[in-house]
Amino acid sequence: MAKRKGQAKGKGRGYKNLPNFPKDPKVHSDSARGRKQPQPIRFIRGLPLKSNRLPIQFGIIVPSTEKDRKISDEEFQRRIDNEKKFFSKNFGGDTSIRTVGSYWDGKKLIQEKGALITSSMSMIEYNKRRKKLANHITAIQKRWKQDTILYNIEGQDFIMPKKSYLDDDKGQSDLILIS
Repeated sequence: MAKRKGQAKGKGRGYKNLPNFPKDPKVHSDSARGRKQPQPIRFIRGLPLKSNRLPIQFGIIVPSTEKDRKISDEEFQRRIDNEKKFFSKNFGGDTSIRTVGSYWDGKKLIQEKGALITSSMSMIEYNKRRKKLANHITAIQKRWKQDTILYNIEGQDFIMPKKSYLDDDKGQSDLILIS
């Protein structure tokens, strides 16, 4: 096959000879160098069923301790039941998962039971109720006599109240505010 004008072996210019081909040398030169182009954000379509989209998921870890001591199994279950009622009444429902967490007390590894209580809702409903959730988190932190409360919003974990001795990710702005 004979070379055409503008074609040079190994120079990546062959696409220029094609009729009606968009001229986009930046994309093609980057591709030839192995650089990836930003991909458009693709949204996941739901199942072809009539359903509601609930994009905001949030949750609270319920601890089985009070300060440095374990609470009774009855008290722990009471906390879980109260959180389930709060989430169901205020956010339309809940899902609970039993957990086991641990932390280092300076001398040894301490393990404790916990429960993750989660709920989901629309962005509009979440924004209407986020102050109620913030007030609730503040109240249970005091009532349960916890140094901190771990909560999660859309896959991001937060500790309340903010502690100066913990590293804080300043690389991302908060997209979903709690208070």
